[in-house]
Amino acid sequence: MRLCSHVIMYDSGLAPNPFHGYCTTALCTPSHMNAKLKKGHWLVGISPKKDGNRLVYAMRISDVLSMDQYFHDERFEAKKPNPNGAPSEQCGDNIYYSTGKDQWARLRSRFHNSPKDFKKDVKYPVVFVAEHFYYFGDRRVAIPDNLRGIIQDRQGISYKDHAADEFVAWLQTNHKPGILGTPVDIDDHSTETGRMIADLSDDGILQDTNHGRSGCRPRPDRIMPCEQRLPSRIALLRVGIDSGSGGTDGPLFADGRFEYVPIPDSKGLDERTYGNHMARAGGPLSGFFPPARQGAMASQSMHFDPEFASFTYGDPTSPKAGLRRLAAGDLLVFYAGLRGYGCDVPSGLYIIGYFEVAFAGLARDLTEEQIRACSDNFHVRHVSVFRDQQDRLVLVKGGAGSRLLSKAVKISVLGQDRAGKPLKVLSPEMQQIFGGFDGKLSFQRSPTRWVVGEHVPTAARFVRGLR
Repeated sequence: MRLCSHVIMYDSGLAPNPFHGYCTTALCTPSHMNAKLKKGHWLVGISPKKDGNRLVYAMRISDVLSMDQYFHDERFEAKKPNPNGAPSEQCGDNIYYSTGKDQWARLRSRFHNSPKDFKKDVKYPVVFVAEHFYYFGDRRVAIPDNLRGIIQDRQGISYKDHAADEFVAWLQTNHKPGILGTPVDIDDHSTETGRMIADLSDDGILQDTNHGRSGCRPRPDRIMPCEQRLPSRIALLRVGIDSGSGGTDGPLFADGRFEYVPIPDSKGLDERTYGNHMARAGGPLSGFFPPARQGAMASQSMHFDPEFASFTYGDPTSPKAGLRRLAAGDLLVFYAGLRGYGCDVPSGLYIIGYFEVAFAGLARDLTEEQIRACSDNFHVRHVSVFRDQQDRLVLVKGGAGSRLLSKAVKISVLGQDRAGKPLKVLSPEMQQIFGGFDGKLSFQRSPTRWVVGEHVPTAARFVRGLR
């Protein structure tokens, strides 16, 4: 078995690109160095020595395509870059297409925007594609001592065929395939300026002056203010584990950071579990459950929705049907139940993220392109689920500016219900921002809440200022 190993110096989601159902390396070292790989071979990316030479991704190659074949293959339409889309769309690697023998043009992208980049990308115009892959990203894992012979510890590629069988056996025994983490260096660059090239003249002069950057690493380009229209609608939606779904609140740290912990997948369909999905703070998500439950929860599948890699949310239930009314430029705000972890902070409700809505609607009414853009969503990625739910499934796609917050923002105080029992209600401070919701201030167990009237501009400014 052939195994090719290389070092990943910068993990932005561009190379490799794990999104939209396939892991692809079009603008990566193995392509630049004309790696001799075929269907069934393995390609492995390792982090630099300063990061411990950990495993970033491993993919079993299912196709080897020319860049032009890749560009015109409808399977990979969603991998074409959208410079003003979500971060996972900005880093699309399906850029180049042939305009004649040894002649190339490209789509506008925020990456690889110098003549040197252009020439290096098309010198060996080959794309490696994998349907079966393990992408760890920021959840990168240590490689066992007995397998460290696969490590390529400097830039370039190296064939490690002698260790391939043992490595693959370890990988498949201990990990489930798919997207298991987020690119460490992914970011939203939709407001940056710079050059985005489309073609080169014979002497290498840039032929397009749109905005972008050279290379894979973000450059400190001038940041322009983002022109955002006032949303027509703002919806608030509760997500994540709590005492009713998961049996505990999500963790909140003393400095305001938090972990988004999805609810359990009751059908056990998803390959992502609380044990194999790493927290932003390190360690598996199962570690945030009570000690007596951690072992059981480690193998429990997660219903990862919303997801904040490509920013999608889906729901087939009638209480969420109104979300189909969201339109481009509207806001979908997510809040969750959190309590102190390692600190004495009582349970409360906190904003954890939001979508700048790109589009929303019933799945049956969306275009094929829009469905592909939601392919990382739980309800779409599982074919049997999508087939069963598509007539009633509402999908919401977040665009540029969408984010999972770094620190949670509290919106609740402790009140009482009619029987005098404790109840989480919207705080007076947050009522000034989001409104009084006709006196229905209980957010503890709540349907979608819609901000209305004069509170929309205030709420939009507040939410868009959160980080």
